[in-house]
Amino acid sequence: MITKYTVLNKDKTLTLKTWLEKNHLGRINIHKLNELKAISNENTIVNLDYVFKVRDVIYINYSLLEDNSNIPGYDYDLSILYEDDNIIAVDKSKGILIHSDGNTSETLLNAVVKYLQSKYDDSFIRPVHRIDVETSGVVLFAKNILAYNYLTYQMENQLIEKEYLTYVTGYISNDGVCELYISKDRHNSKKYVGFKKEKNNAITKYKVLKHTNTRTLLKVNILTGKPHQIRVTMAFLRRPIVGDKLYGNDQSKTMYLLSNGIKFRLFEREIEIKSKKDINYL
Repeated sequence: MITKYTVLNKDKTLTLKTWLEKNHLGRINIHKLNELKAISNENTIVNLDYVFKVRDVIYINYSLLEDNSNIPGYDYDLSILYEDDNIIAVDKSKGILIHSDGNTSETLLNAVVKYLQSKYDDSFIRPVHRIDVETSGVVLFAKNILAYNYLTYQMENQLIEKEYLTYVTGYISNDGVCELYISKDRHNSKKYVGFKKEKNNAITKYKVLKHTNTRTLLKVNILTGKPHQIRVTMAFLRRPIVGDKLYGNDQSKTMYLLSNGIKFRLFEREIEIKSKKDINYL
């Protein structure tokens, strides 16, 4: 896949190497792209010392670095929410893994590969974030290593806004913020535990949207990205998610947790993507 980038260079001193570094591409991959002669302007291959003009265009041929030709596709009915040359966002249904656990290739990643291959797009994709197999909604994939590193940097520095909707058991009267330290449960390899510590690693904000007699609908924003963060937090507050059999006792057939939206910057643009699913019909 060859991807086009328009570079805004106001001071006329920006080099290709500096631009790649500013977009958080690592030294090894910068070296590989340069060695492979994978970067060009309109006419010729350019090296790392190339100085951009005020408004310049370059092309990166990521296929010289990596492609999806050795990844098995999975025939699955995808719901594509957004796609461009750098990213693809999918509206995930519950019950499908994001990527392989080593035992299956029937995953969302393999389904996206199948979709791309059908369009003769050989992009090597990576999930920017992950949601549990029981969770539905927005999942974002990067279609090249530059986009992946750019977005991962934002994810690690809490610059990406992730919004979830969830029904929890019982009544919550007020909005709140819960800070916990989340780690593996030593007694159950499938679970995580949350507890208060001097330096907490999981911050979860929640806003009450409505109540029923036995449930509360919350909008949740996670400022960090720990495994099972929302599920562990709600269980810690003694308001486990409806249908969460791992952290609660509710016997509903489905777990009511929806990755409802994600908002981030991608190079010079701000992008917001929303799920088309309804929390009430999961």
